[in-house]
Amino acid sequence: MTIKVGDRVPDATLTEFIETETAGCALGPNAFQVADLVKGKKILMFALPGAFTPTCSAKHVPSYVQHIDAIKASLRKFGQQKPIVVDAKGIVLAGNGTLTAAKELGWTE
Repeated sequence: MTIKVGDRVPDATLTEFIETETAGCALGPNAFQVADLVKGKKILMFALPGAFTPTCSAKHVPSYVQHIDAIKASLRKFGQQKPIVVDAKGIVLAGNGTLTAAKELGWTE
């Protein structure tokens, strides 16, 4: 689906779960109507390819694998400067190339 400047956002029901229940905010599932959330507002939409999607597998993974020697050289010269982001389940969300290069250099901490 292509959305252009000035188009109306398609209505849908989004649901969420939260980790900690608070006054006025139940654990969920909590349903929200997109039309209600954006009514009378100007919004900016952007998208990124998700992990394990065809775009990620075809473009991102080969890129850091192809440049692993340059990443290792950078780590040797400058050390670890950028964070490696990991979620609560231990899945690497950002910094895959840096992590791979560090492991190949024998770095463990």
